[in-house]
Amino acid sequence: MVSYTSVVCYIYRMGFELDEQSSSFLLPRMVVFDLEFVGDLTDGVSSCFLWNIGAVHISSGTTFSVTMDPGIRPFPKTHDKCVEVNEAFLVAENAVPLKEGMEMFFEWLGPNNVVIAHNNFKADKLVLEQACKRAGLQCPLLYFMDSLLLMRASMKHGSYKLSALYGHYLKRPFVETHRALPDALALRDVLMEAFETFSGAILYPTHSTPLQNIRWVGPACERAMMACRFTSVEALTQHIWDEYCAVSIFYHIPFRACISKVVKEMELPVNNILPIVDELEKLF
Repeated sequence: MVSYTSVVCYIYRMGFELDEQSSSFLLPRMVVFDLEFVGDLTDGVSSCFLWNIGAVHISSGTTFSVTMDPGIRPFPKTHDKCVEVNEAFLVAENAVPLKEGMEMFFEWLGPNNVVIAHNNFKADKLVLEQACKRAGLQCPLLYFMDSLLLMRASMKHGSYKLSALYGHYLKRPFVETHRALPDALALRDVLMEAFETFSGAILYPTHSTPLQNIRWVGPACERAMMACRFTSVEALTQHIWDEYCAVSIFYHIPFRACISKVVKEMELPVNNILPIVDELEKLF
């Protein structure tokens, strides 16, 4: 029997890995969501402006969808095959202001605080947090799961694109609409076909940076880092800085040497150590 207190104490950390017990406990709180935005993530998340949120509660199938004014003029150039967001489109879609749409989404979520998206850690999570900042809202404490990473770590597929996974598991083609709710519904269908449990998935809370966002950090390195209690990029970089401060008051040592020492102590795969040191050095 899992007590509420023990589970809450367990998950109120930074990143953490679900086991069978915590996966079963949290399943009723899981929501699959998708975002549509104008702008280009390759130019940084600050260049992305959210206009559509779609979500579905895994257990009940209850859905949510809202179209919002992204709050930028002129509108960024639309990518090929994507929805062209302009004044006429927003009027036709009864778009609400960004802040109102975000508040509607968080109200709809209620106690459902585990939010799943495909490529969540490098796209949806970042865009959602940026949209909250832009709207003047405090993003609630949510726990983000990346279905793309879970799929890659769990099973072999020729392609991990949502359309390919949908075709594989649902045995029918996926019709791409570039709208958030259809994508969220499709991902829910895929997850329900592919997994009996989400054991092994790694969750990260609001405003924490997933370790796999560091280049050269894959599932094995991530688990090794978490075993050393580095449960987010922020926790790791803070530890490196604390180590450097503690030593440099007495001795003059290169900062890179301190980074290297911390990384080597994690017993990561040998070929990953130097590239990860290089990437961590860029964060300071």
